[in-house]
Amino acid sequence: MTAVPTVHEAALDQREQRADRREQELVQREHALRPREAAMRERAMLDTLAQSQLREANEQLVIAAVHAQVMTEAAQDAAERLAHMAAHDYLTSLPNRALLTDRLAQALALARRRGKRVALMYLDVDHFKHINDSLGHAVGDALLQQLAQRLQACVRESDTVCRQGGDEFVVLLAEVEQPADAALAAAKVIDALGSPCVIGEHHLHVGVSI
Repeated sequence: MTAVPTVHEAALDQREQRADRREQELVQREHALRPREAAMRERAMLDTLAQSQLREANEQLVIAAVHAQVMTEAAQDAAERLAHMAAHDYLTSLPNRALLTDRLAQALALARRRGKRVALMYLDVDHFKHINDSLGHAVGDALLQQLAQRLQACVRESDTVCRQGGDEFVVLLAEVEQPADAALAAAKVIDALGSPCVIGEHHLHVGVSI
């Protein structure tokens, strides 16, 4: 005899079959999601790597820009130093002959337009060779530097103090009304240079001839 399942048993079988199907569907979904999750993880890793590379590239670009700026500034500084050296005395930093010639030409042109005069004063330090021979060139150089500073303090900003070489200086008075003004400027220079120059332990009294 064959047993006939009851209604209740048939219902249980159907429930079990439906549960089996749902479980199979879930397993299939999980299998389908795994490649997608792997792809998303791989994409996230690639995005992180790309961002890291972009940050590194930006850092390298900034470093290169800074280096370029530093090199540009260094080149400009070097050019300015060379230009200054070409137009100024190495010891006193006063204008040299070349710069004096240029400023003299400008002063003459300006004086003609304004109906003024130009004066040149040639100075040399009295007995400077004796100072160099007895106290040494270091003291002599320091003396020239002090005298150069005093000369610059004696004249106007529009005037020019130049070192011709050795102990010789030239003062260009750019605008002079009359010769007496140049004489007054010369007297002021002699007075300013008459006080002692202190160089180390030496108090040097020097005179100048104009």
